Amino acid sequence: TQMVMWTVEIEKLQKLIAGAGATAPPKQAQKSPEDEEESSFNAMVSEMMLKDMRRADLLLDNLTYLQKEVDEIEHDSVLLGVMLAEKVMEGEAAQAAMYS
Repeated sequence: TQMVMWTVEIEKLQKLIAGAGATAPPKQAQKSPEDEEESSFNAMVSEMMLKDMRRADLLLDNLTYLQKEVDEIEHDSVLLGVMLAEKVMEGEAAQAAMYS
């Protein structure tokens, strides 16, 4: 579950950093944030289950592998959070410069 949640959060951070959503689809085509998150969560669970079913290791080895994956994705999330913070700071500095 941690893997799925972190992966969903990384997708959100990547969209924010890339400026996704700047061109919004027509109103009737927009999904609610809850629907979008649930859809993303379900797709990620399915993908991870398929990957895990292909593995042929023992339970302890699998748990060790999954913990390593969680650690890596948490690290990626931190890095993306820092990148987003830098982008926000740059935007605020640009706005401050416009009004000074």
